[in-house]
Amino acid sequence: MSNVNLPSIGPESGSSGVIGRATIDDVKPIAFRIAAGILFTSSLLALVGLVFGSVPNVVALVIDVGLAIGLLRLNSGARSFTLFRAYAGAILWPILLFVQNDFATALILTIIQLAYCGSLILVLQRETKDWRIYLSLGIFVVFVLCAMSILYLLAFIGSFVQ
Repeated sequence: MSNVNLPSIGPESGSSGVIGRATIDDVKPIAFRIAAGILFTSSLLALVGLVFGSVPNVVALVIDVGLAIGLLRLNSGARSFTLFRAYAGAILWPILLFVQNDFATALILTIIQLAYCGSLILVLQRETKDWRIYLSLGIFVVFVLCAMSILYLLAFIGSFVQ
């Protein structure tokens, strides 16, 4: 019975298969650079919040900058930790936001947090595809950059009204 050849069922050409784990080779260097840019940009946005009295979490800023540098160096460990951080942030941070804030504030901040985490997950998870990159950048620009800019603009206008 040991010399019976059973056919193996593999993925079709160009397919990753139904059950398959993405390796570091599946994620192109451009995805690492885009994720680093997202981390750097969000760190800068947190620092801009200092102008409006929002004190950023210094430890989180240091971790994000360190992860961004690791991603720029194409470090697979930085990719894994960034994905872990994004998944944990998408699950835990909204819970904390709704416990600590009123409903409207928590809802707005949760949308921004989920967009931030989602854009990192989209660009770093599995193989790099053009649509993932475009969708990731679109989500980040619209739901993080634009939303934070509007919030900062409203805070700036509110400081003159009082």
